[in-house]
Amino acid sequence: SMHTFAPMLGLFYILLCWAIGQGISMLANGYLPGSIIGMMLLFVALRLRIIKAESVRPIARFLLGSMA
Repeated sequence: SMHTFAPMLGLFYILLCWAIGQGISMLANGYLPGSIIGMMLLFVALRLRIIKAESVRPIARFLLGSMA
């Protein structure tokens, strides 16, 4: 079922925003780090509800927990 892949979908969205941010950063000669651009893209996508917060919440909690 699709529910099994929910955490993977969240990881995909996070990595997709990161990768797009890296690409934009390279096009802008590294003026801003790609990870920062990617985070801004993820934030905008969440605010505009392009990405549902529920889809990234489990993996975001896991990643934040492993940073502490």
